Amino acid sequence: MKKCLICEKTKPETEFSVLKTGRGGLHPWCRPCLREYHRARRDNREPEKRKHSFVVTPREMKLLESRSGVYEILDTTSGRAYIGASRNLRTRMRQHLTDLRGGYHHCKALQARWDEVGEHSFQMIVRCLCAPNDLDAFERTAWGLRKHQESGFNDAHYFRMGGLERIE
Repeated sequence: MKKCLICEKTKPETEFSVLKTGRGGLHPWCRPCLREYHRARRDNREPEKRKHSFVVTPREMKLLESRSGVYEILDTTSGRAYIGASRNLRTRMRQHLTDLRGGYHHCKALQARWDEVGEHSFQMIVRCLCAPNDLDAFERTAWGLRKHQESGFNDAHYFRMGGLERIE
């Protein structure tokens, strides 16, 4: 018998999912509570973000260690976003947060907006996870999917309006 941390009911061990890092090799939440948690998270996401993108909370950021992909720092009040790619998402996203909180982020427009509306108005979103050698192509795709390039915080000299090619 094991006690669920959410519903606080004592249930047979067969009611708990296997989790190698959990005590006794079992998840601390029973299957119904875990199912309800995942259902609530899924239903609260916008439809276009359900399958490929996810919002990253500070607690979940450790799961991104040594994962490469494309991310977005979204201003939820204006819809503007900063798009980037990294070989290590956790390290890069934490560096952005450190710079923004410290007031010295390299993207002046993003820093000004952060100072104006505050941290609570921003979300860190992972747009896709991919192999390191595919980062450039996926970043260009993410940049191209923005309706207007003016709706982003990225400095304009990094991208050409037509081909979305990096200018070195």
